[in-house]
Amino acid sequence: MNVKRIIFLLFTGLVCMFWQPVSSYGAEASTKDVIIGYKDEVGKQLIVNQSKSIDNHFKSLSAFAVSINTSDVEKYKGNEHITYIEENVPVTLSNSSNSINEIKNGDTLVEGETWNLRSSRFSYAWEEGATGKDVKVAVIDTGISPHKDLKVAGGVSTVDYTEKWEDDNGHGTHVAGIIGAEQNGFGVVGVAPDASIYAVKALDSHGEGDMDALLKAIEWSIQHEMDIINLSLGTEFHSDALEKIIKQAYDAGILIVGASGNGEGDGKVIYPAKYEQVIAVSALDEQFHSAPFASSGPEVEFSAPGTNIISTYLNGNYGIASGTSQASPHITGMLALLQQKLPDKNPEERRAALTDYVQDLGETGRDSYFGFGRISYITDFTAPDEIADLKLHKTESEAFSIQWVNPENEDFDKTIIYLNDSMVKEKAKGEETSYTFTELEANTPYDIAIYTEDIYGNRSKGVIQTVTTKKSGLIISEKQKESEEDQESDPKPESPVKEEKKEEENKQEQQPEKDVTPPVDEGKKDEEKQPSISIPAPVQEPPVSNEQSEHKNPAQVSENNEKQKEAKQEDSLAASGSTNKAEEVEEKESQSEQRDVSKDSNKNEQSTAAAIDEGNKDEDNDENLFMQFFSWIGGLFRSIFQSLVQVF
Repeated sequence: MNVKRIIFLLFTGLVCMFWQPVSSYGAEASTKDVIIGYKDEVGKQLIVNQSKSIDNHFKSLSAFAVSINTSDVEKYKGNEHITYIEENVPVTLSNSSNSINEIKNGDTLVEGETWNLRSSRFSYAWEEGATGKDVKVAVIDTGISPHKDLKVAGGVSTVDYTEKWEDDNGHGTHVAGIIGAEQNGFGVVGVAPDASIYAVKALDSHGEGDMDALLKAIEWSIQHEMDIINLSLGTEFHSDALEKIIKQAYDAGILIVGASGNGEGDGKVIYPAKYEQVIAVSALDEQFHSAPFASSGPEVEFSAPGTNIISTYLNGNYGIASGTSQASPHITGMLALLQQKLPDKNPEERRAALTDYVQDLGETGRDSYFGFGRISYITDFTAPDEIADLKLHKTESEAFSIQWVNPENEDFDKTIIYLNDSMVKEKAKGEETSYTFTELEANTPYDIAIYTEDIYGNRSKGVIQTVTTKKSGLIISEKQKESEEDQESDPKPESPVKEEKKEEENKQEQQPEKDVTPPVDEGKKDEEKQPSISIPAPVQEPPVSNEQSEHKNPAQVSENNEKQKEAKQEDSLAASGSTNKAEEVEEKESQSEQRDVSKDSNKNEQSTAAAIDEGNKDEDNDENLFMQFFSWIGGLFRSIFQSLVQVF
């Protein structure tokens, strides 16, 4: 009996040695993080009992975030008490924090003078008293860093590595500043400077997270009665749980704004912006073209500035960035302004009211690039009339003056004068309507352009005229032709300047014509996006020499060098008339033998290396046989163990 027990214990120990590691590895590999929704109490208990671990229980969703065995996925799918089961997919920023460049001279910033605020005319809302006061905005992002331009009303962290909502990435701080940086006389100012900003940290220091953390963030926002949620993040994957909680937030009266995406995947709008309850926002550049990186699709509802946006950043500094992540907070801030301005309207009515504050771009009506149009608090986009009665006056040969009549529009603000595409002067309404250009060159054509602009920044197309200075002091339009009498009375040779111009024109005529793209019509939208960011030309590699480009065998190169040396020696001997050919033959034979020995040595080294490789292969085969042997032994031990169990 003792012998049997000893044998039994021996086999049990061996089985544990060989079987336990395989069992642990298999269990680890078969685990899957999922989100499961249940229909009733039976489904709830099934999830609790069958899950390996429970990460979170979403009471408002009737769902769990759990870890289960992969083999159980199909069991849940076919169960009548389970509403859905889905993978806990990753969620990331709409654009990387690496794209935010810190501004070193932040003290030189002038509050409210950034292009995105000026073009969207938010300052007129502030003058009316609409600043987003008492509107609660949840910024679900990487958190918010302490900053002198930001006042954070509160927050929460839904990531698993910290309970603090401070930003350790920079993206959330940048987004928060666009929405609600304070109007304090320095730095930057947000669209709604008096809004109450809440930091909801759902992404880590790399701007990465998962669906579990995002669901918890939205659930927290519902529980704490936020008015608006900004989501400058997303995923390419649909989620039943995400769609359900988005609907719950919307039904609770929360307006939700989401970035359309920066071309992720197939370039279509990402989730959650893709859902009907979310206001999907695309990005514009400084020329009001659709930004080349912006995702497009029928879900796009509005567009806003999204390139070169300056806002708050880490360590009390400021940063500049581009992306739909920067476009969506403009709409979030605008909704905060409307909530204060239109207190009697419900959230859906305020969402609809956004269409009253846009400039339609692209195709008439809603389209896939701009939605209903670009956001602007002032919707007067009609430029004032042009100047009238432009006159050119005779002056010195290196100067001339102009005079005009301003338009009579009530909102006319100023006249802007350009010389050769460079602005030289602004003339405010009420100033004298004349200007003198000085320090010019004689016998030189100049392009002048005079634009009118109203108090909202609308600028006319301009009146453009080309004039040429003359030695005699005459100024004429380039379109006019000199009379034949002037040519006969002043038969002077052409100046060197004109001769150089003729040579340049002849050279240009000899060159092949370039394909010139016609200018874009601002009233129409091309089928393709209009890129505004110039792409640097690819770096040209230095030319590679023939010796570098050709891959030759070192032995062959050496042999060729030896042959070249021999040829040179023969030429030298022939030129000197040397007759000692016997010594020359012996020397050549000696060199030939050395090369043969070198080649044999190389062959031996190659054969030795091949033998080593064969040896390594044999060792690998032995190792495989060794593993197969122990696998067979493990199976044998398991069979013997089962037999012993039956015996005892």
